[in-house]
Amino acid sequence: MTDWFPGAERIETAAYGYPDVAPGTMQALAVVSHVMQGYQRTIIDWARLGTGRISAHFSIGRDGRVVQHVGVRDPAWHAGHVASPTWALYRPDTNPNRYTVGIEHEGFSAVPSYPYDYVYSSAFPWPEAMVEASIAVQAWVLGELGLTPSVDTIIGHRETD
Repeated sequence: MTDWFPGAERIETAAYGYPDVAPGTMQALAVVSHVMQGYQRTIIDWARLGTGRISAHFSIGRDGRVVQHVGVRDPAWHAGHVASPTWALYRPDTNPNRYTVGIEHEGFSAVPSYPYDYVYSSAFPWPEAMVEASIAVQAWVLGELGLTPSVDTIIGHRETD
């Protein structure tokens, strides 16, 4: 068992963890997929700085570049804000960062208030390289953590927020 995806570029961050979750002991229930509303270089810069209260286990670029920032048995800070959750495995009044693995995908799902290139839509779908990389990472995470693929173990951020 390992906490690091084989072949991923490893750019670790200091922005992760909670005092009540001992290092390397997080028991993840699911993978949460996000669209980062930005570019992969931004989350890489944040990871290198290790500042702020934002992180993810993985970032995946449109070109298929996979970067891992946090080991899969440590909580990253990707889904802590909860509003109207619909996820069946959500534990009421808890922070899902403590039991999920977060994958940030480069790009935009809505028009931001800052410069951007395009918003994903049927006319501008996720690039195939990003889709393939995401599938590979999710399959590895599920296998590494002993999770069965299902609508409850692979969720979108919208299911917690």
